[in-house]
Amino acid sequence: MKTFYTVPAFLFMNFCAGQEESIYLKGGFAHFDDTDGVEVSLSYNRKLNRYLDAEVNFSYARTSNYPSNYNFLAYTDKNYWYTKSNVYGITPLLNIVFIREPKHYFSFYGGIGVMFIDTADSANLPVEQNGFIYQAQVESQTALSKSIGLKYLFYVHTFGFGLDAKLLSPIKSNDAYFGQDNYRSVNLILSKTF
Repeated sequence: MKTFYTVPAFLFMNFCAGQEESIYLKGGFAHFDDTDGVEVSLSYNRKLNRYLDAEVNFSYARTSNYPSNYNFLAYTDKNYWYTKSNVYGITPLLNIVFIREPKHYFSFYGGIGVMFIDTADSANLPVEQNGFIYQAQVESQTALSKSIGLKYLFYVHTFGFGLDAKLLSPIKSNDAYFGQDNYRSVNLILSKTF
């Protein structure tokens, strides 16, 4: 009878009760669909045991290769293809912790989540001689995604400063076009542990 109570109590104490919790605020560079931009994200992280952390990440990235001075009228006689994208991600993650010390933290993480992608394309393509055809389209996609990455933090008391590198890619999409492109980001991290 003791075992009946002891095992659940052990699991609760080892994985839930009294474990550290952290909030991560991340910001940095992102690359998607041959375009560059910025990413911001927010994560909630909970220590499970010495070697494992659970994390939920919410991210947003905006990437584009439009010229900063883009004006449709100025490009009517030029061959170009410009794209800009908004990419949203919600991903539960499991961190495998290699270093967990008072001042240093290093982990490899992975997880499966969802990507929401909004992409706008503007293309002016040459046809025959001295002729151009203008095309524009906006597409939205929702796709299951997989994410892997590395994270390092240096701690000063309960505040952490570090670096995060991530690869996020669609698992399956209604549009094969999106399935061909990986979303990569490198971010600085500011964290607070409770």
